[in-house]
Amino acid sequence: MEEIFLRKTVFDAYRLSNINQYLVSWDLSPVEGKGIHLGAMHTKYGHIQIKMYKSSNQESKMIWNLTQEQLPDEYGAKTAIKKVLEYFIDYFAGIKGESIALIFEINDGSYHPVDSQAIGYMFAAMYALINCFDKDHIKFKEDRVWRNF
Repeated sequence: MEEIFLRKTVFDAYRLSNINQYLVSWDLSPVEGKGIHLGAMHTKYGHIQIKMYKSSNQESKMIWNLTQEQLPDEYGAKTAIKKVLEYFIDYFAGIKGESIALIFEINDGSYHPVDSQAIGYMFAAMYALINCFDKDHIKFKEDRVWRNF
């Protein structure tokens, strides 16, 4: 017998259960959400804004509309956000009972030169997805956004 330990790869995924009712009834028209994460002691900062809608073909994709000035690659945001979006696609298929291709536009985001880390963007992406459907569950706090330009 071999034991293989499994670790979670998407943080705060359990929070999606709070929007199940919205996902069931979502007509796939465009929705937008913002997410920000600032961990304890101001670490793990991440902030993004997502627009999500049904793809016109059978391919899901992330459209990155941010410049290097807005969010440099060195913070690992693209990879972290992509991981959360891929998880969401599978979760959504489970809710709907079918696979549906989605487009995710990343239209805003920011970083902190010291405190940004990939994990912060994972949390921010999860919160932005939830915020697409429920603005009150995880409130977006604009005053916590760090702008570098």
